[in-house]
Amino acid sequence: MNRREEIQVKERMQKISKRTSDVFLLATIVAVYKEFGFGAKRIEKLLKAIIKEAEIMSSGMIGFYDYQAYAEELTGFKLEE
Repeated sequence: MNRREEIQVKERMQKISKRTSDVFLLATIVAVYKEFGFGAKRIEKLLKAIIKEAEIMSSGMIGFYDYQAYAEELTGFKLEE
């Protein structure tokens, strides 16, 4: 694979990753609206909090499994694989 192809593959992977994130965020928006009656202001506040937490992991400050253990310890909720 030449350099150009590597760049194209990387760009496609980034688009897939963004699409996956967008799907999750849109599902979150609809769910909190339908289930809990969140309006635009509360949804915005929630999304900012989610993005802030996600940036902690994406910045490399903490690894996925360490963050998973932290979340489980903090909330008592275990994310099933």
